[in-house]
Amino acid sequence: MIKKGGRKAQVTLFVVIAIVLVAGVIFYFLLRNQVTRPAISSEDAQKLLAAQIEPIKKYTTDCVAKTYKECTEMIG
Repeated sequence: MIKKGGRKAQVTLFVVIAIVLVAGVIFYFLLRNQVTRPAISSEDAQKLLAAQIEPIKKYTTDCVAKTYKECTEMIG
């Protein structure tokens, strides 16, 4: 059998859980825009990416040219 106080305790527990859930949802919606906002603009990101890609592109081009020269000398 369930005691009279047991139902009150159960209702109190559900009310506390509901308050925590509602507070969590409100907290999520308030902070959502701050979390998903980009740190830099798209123009700055493209400039940064271009600056990082250029040395890699140069290294790859030089490596391919060197390897091509060595292979053609070996074949010839």
